Amino acid sequence: MKRMIVVRHSIKWPNANREEWYIPLSLKGILLALKTGRQLRNPHHFSLAIVSPTIRTILTVILMMVGMRKAIPCKIKPAVSTPWFRRWKSICDQVKSLADTERITLAASLKETDSRLYHDELKRLEKFYKRIFSRLNEGQTALLVGHRPFIEMAVAGLTGQKPEAVPALAECGGYILTLANDGKFTAERFSNKGP
Repeated sequence: MKRMIVVRHSIKWPNANREEWYIPLSLKGILLALKTGRQLRNPHHFSLAIVSPTIRTILTVILMMVGMRKAIPCKIKPAVSTPWFRRWKSICDQVKSLADTERITLAASLKETDSRLYHDELKRLEKFYKRIFSRLNEGQTALLVGHRPFIEMAVAGLTGQKPEAVPALAECGGYILTLANDGKFTAERFSNKGP
């Protein structure tokens, strides 16, 4: 068996007047990332960490390692997020209020808004996650810190679920993805209730 713990970044600084890539963590976000690292310290031994190139994801993984009291080889990979970021951002801004008021996931809202982009991203994310698993040896675990809705989309795609069946993640929430010897993926959700 191979595993990957996939975690959404921690709480970002509210109303940061910055480009999306440069938004840092809030004080609560710093404390939550440390707590998440402490929670993951004992049950998991990570061989590799993969992180999106945004400031908040990089700070999240660094603080998680501090909480774990362990340094993990870390790679910054733009593929954790999306090459069409500005297009996704404008779609997310359009559907976010719909997703919040209708209690449907952001991924499901995006699928309805731009089905072609959604399916292209889903294929790209599945391929990216499978490539990470292919680089793990039997029994190894990777840590990935990224963003919603991309985590939820990848989980849905790998496990064969519909996007609306995969619950949206809170900050520092995530999934334990397992690749069994038969080639099937399973996902177990975990959450972190805050500092």
